Amino acid sequence: MRVRDRQPTRDPLAPLRLRPLAWQLVLVVGVEVLLARSYAAHVAEFHWATHFLVGLTAAALWDLGTLLVTDRPARWQLLPVLVFHLWAMWPDLAFRAGQPHEGWMDWLALGHLSSHEVPGRDTTLLVVALAASAWYALRLRGWLLRQEASARRP
Repeated sequence: MRVRDRQPTRDPLAPLRLRPLAWQLVLVVGVEVLLARSYAAHVAEFHWATHFLVGLTAAALWDLGTLLVTDRPARWQLLPVLVFHLWAMWPDLAFRAGQPHEGWMDWLALGHLSSHEVPGRDTTLLVVALAASAWYALRLRGWLLRQEASARRP
């Protein structure tokens, strides 16, 4: 018997427990506050909001995809928000270091440039982010109800 075979399977509910969610929330909010303040220092809060909403949408779709493919929640529920936000905004960090924005950055950085040209701007991005998050929340609720029902079966 291999060592891997003797290890207990990971608790599928572990990513949804309070402790892992709490430390992720503290980290994400802390870093996001620092990022928002850095954009505010350049009077560019709308840039932070745009890329945050794009990152939030991508994170919700990532968590949804993980749930649909693996039939369990992603190990990290909130960290993808920060990861995808940083991914969407890295051209701004490069810009601050002297690298001008270029067209190729758009497709590589989650529509970094074109996300500012969406009709309705941040309002539209907010609606899309909330819809993606709600879609994930509804699928997660269904998954939790199935887990509860299977736990009650003898």
